[in-house]
Amino acid sequence: MNEKPIPYDYIPVNTGYPGFIRVFSKEDEDVPVGWIFVVGSDDGGCIIMDMFVDPEYRRKGYGKVLIQVLQERYNRAWTGISTVAGRGLCLSMGFKLIMPTFKKQFPRLEWKAPKKAEGPEGIGDKTEERHVVPDKDGRVYFK
Repeated sequence: MNEKPIPYDYIPVNTGYPGFIRVFSKEDEDVPVGWIFVVGSDDGGCIIMDMFVDPEYRRKGYGKVLIQVLQERYNRAWTGISTVAGRGLCLSMGFKLIMPTFKKQFPRLEWKAPKKAEGPEGIGDKTEERHVVPDKDGRVYFK
């Protein structure tokens, strides 16, 4: 049995201006049940300013659709979402937790689109990974 897909729309974002991605109820496509509020950047990335899914529609795939649409339209995203549900959703969709460099900063979540191979045999397909290593005093170093 084919399940009806979750309807959504995307209100485009101009650089430095806010935009929305919204999802709608499967039963009544005129009823928005969730959204992500983003601000775009010149380089194709965005900052997730806020995200919400109506409690009645949570854990039914609506949040996942919001993140998937965002990942199709941007090459990078950052957020400081601090709710357990929102953070768990982002981590399950490929976001990574980035610890702060300075003590008064908050941890954030970051997602980057995978790099595509350039040329024969994947030339240019290497990505640099930096691992955050806090010491016993709470200072953070990158390896």
